Amino acid sequence: MRSAGNIPAARFAVGFGISQAIAVLLNSLLVILKESNAGIKTWMKGLTGHHWMTHAVILLATYCALGVILSNSRAARKISGGTLLAVYVASVITGCLAIVA
Repeated sequence: MRSAGNIPAARFAVGFGISQAIAVLLNSLLVILKESNAGIKTWMKGLTGHHWMTHAVILLATYCALGVILSNSRAARKISGGTLLAVYVASVITGCLAIVA
């Protein structure tokens, strides 16, 4: 299957899949930082009016930017679906364990 510009759709799946795994870890880090540092939480609240809104904006921007960058990288051509799934599952488990710890 091809997408716009004759770029294989698999590149987008891999690029945005890895981006999602990174966003999961960033999400966990932001939760930990906000809950352990009142200054960061206040700063984030000041940016958009609520710390969760800033949290969401950071995650969405990270996901989109990294997804585009990684989709256009050579690495996106070399990663299999199984490897992508393993990376994603590992990021979810790591993120959950980090928050619980």
